[in-house]
Amino acid sequence: MDMRGVRRSSVAAIAAVLGFAATGCWTNLPAPAAPAMIAPIPPVDIGPPPAGATTVLFDADQPSQVTEVGARLEATVIGSGGAATTVGTVTRPVCLTPCAAHLARGTHQLVFSRLDRGWGGDGVLQLGMKPTAYRYALGHRNPHLGARIGGWVLFGLGLGVTATGAAYWSIGSSDSELHDSGLASYGQVQTFVGAGLVVVGVAMLAVFRPELQPGTGVQWELEAPPIERPTQAASR
Repeated sequence: MDMRGVRRSSVAAIAAVLGFAATGCWTNLPAPAAPAMIAPIPPVDIGPPPAGATTVLFDADQPSQVTEVGARLEATVIGSGGAATTVGTVTRPVCLTPCAAHLARGTHQLVFSRLDRGWGGDGVLQLGMKPTAYRYALGHRNPHLGARIGGWVLFGLGLGVTATGAAYWSIGSSDSELHDSGLASYGQVQTFVGAGLVVVGVAMLAVFRPELQPGTGVQWELEAPPIERPTQAASR
């Protein structure tokens, strides 16, 4: 194979790189349907809310941790190396669904986390004076990390094998002595094997793209106070 073959191999490698880069985006799945407005029954009664707070009943289609995400904070730390500014977000656990909690009236940013598989979605809760119910249909976030690492490995290995094979193929074709030794044939086989590894790697990355499905929450006010249970937990 002459330099035209090498160029064709280079073009194929570049095309594979572009195809690989296109597989890195998250696949956004549609959110699940909103859950029915059926007020959850908390396992315990946490009593009446304190002044300025409202009772909220939480539930989800699977047991989950409800976390409130607060404002971003900046802190400056001065040490021997000088001053450094750190930025963080204040979070606090609220409860495990189904549950009840007392939250201050106003806007609350919430995150629902599956107990076994991590993040399940986020939502916004607007609280007034009336007791409120909030039900959530969990989404999911799946990076397919194992399959994508395998795809990376095959893709990188395939590029290396293809480039080496193309070089052997070109050298063996241009030198009659090396051609007689079978170097060109070896380079051909190696080039095709490497290209196959690249194709398999790209296919894995295309099939196992990271998935992101947001959750869906529904909020409504309760006309009557929540069903009372024996008091067993303090308000949050």
